[in-house]
Amino acid sequence: MLPKYHVYFGILASIFVYFLSGLTNALIFLFGSIFIDTDHYIAYIIKEKKWSLKRSYFYWKDEHYPYDELMIFHTIEVWFLLLIVGLFINQILFLLAGMLYHELFDIYDMHKRKLFNARAISLFAWSSRNLK
Repeated sequence: MLPKYHVYFGILASIFVYFLSGLTNALIFLFGSIFIDTDHYIAYIIKEKKWSLKRSYFYWKDEHYPYDELMIFHTIEVWFLLLIVGLFINQILFLLAGMLYHELFDIYDMHKRKLFNARAISLFAWSSRNLK
């Protein structure tokens, strides 16, 4: 899904969070729902050895999704770690909620574009397949 849609949907959901839990938590939720995609930029830098944010945007927009792509912030292990930390720091749960909200839209978009298995959901499973 294009970043602009994550921003639009993230703002809408953050308004809802604002009325339930206040401005700070709404902003943390919004941050989580948008900036989870920084792992796309990190992956672009590693793969292409270029730092251009604009080129990274077009790289991913133009369907450069090979099988089993690792996006670290989109993995179960990172979410689980945030859940554990969130048990002690409440705001982290809003960050995690924003990230999971974002992931719902990613799953819908990948299914719509028939990009099954385009991205690894588990860091451990990806590592066992790719780091031999």
